[in-house]
Amino acid sequence: MIKLNLKAQREIAAQSSAPVRNLYAENFDEMLKEHRKVCTDPKCDESQFAVSFKKVIVTPMVRVGSPKEVFLTIHSEPFQSIHLATGDEIKHLFNENGSQLVGDCQCGKDLCQSQSHSLTDVAFLHQKCHPLHSTAVAILSGGRVSLVCKTCGEPLIESLQVAPRPKVEPPFIFCDHHGKQHSYVVCRHVVNGQEPEVLERATKTEIGLASCRKCVLHKFKKDFGVSCAGHLNDRLKGKLEQRLEALETVAA
Repeated sequence: MIKLNLKAQREIAAQSSAPVRNLYAENFDEMLKEHRKVCTDPKCDESQFAVSFKKVIVTPMVRVGSPKEVFLTIHSEPFQSIHLATGDEIKHLFNENGSQLVGDCQCGKDLCQSQSHSLTDVAFLHQKCHPLHSTAVAILSGGRVSLVCKTCGEPLIESLQVAPRPKVEPPFIFCDHHGKQHSYVVCRHVVNGQEPEVLERATKTEIGLASCRKCVLHKFKKDFGVSCAGHLNDRLKGKLEQRLEALETVAA
């Protein structure tokens, strides 16, 4: 189960512009496998297995420009998104090209506190049974999920077909947080916060490198991992491109 403490809630609310982590079919299938390993209830048909969220109200949301995603939000801020295979289950909320939301919120205007009825940018989806209660994600077989009321299990949206994780070829990598990115081989010292002494740009055909000199001199016999450019940029406090340009200027 995913647990969010008060600190995590505040961080989510403070980083509304941060990328949202997508949940794909493989993630949910893995959760279902883990459930099967520990479940001993002979009456379990897996319909009651759900990811719930403690001490917080989670509300699903759809937004303009994302007709194949349902976002899970806390305090109206997205913290995860469920990437849908086709978006058929929510396509009635959008116009043909997904650039505008249509229709009205079905929760009852006297209970809705989301200001979503104008449907200009986002629309929040609420339970009909307990509109102000938290949503849980019921995991189904075959890469499907349902969004249900955490209190009574009443479905809000049934059997969403979740998309498979996008496949990319090296030197690119798919990051749940940043999407398709160039990949970099990164030594464990850089991962742990040390400044990279050797930095080589990733290209369309070559993986990049960010390492200390010691690890490079040991010819990669130490611990190395692969990082997306986005996470490497985060480690360098947003200055990856600036550092690459500086090195390339010196080399020229």
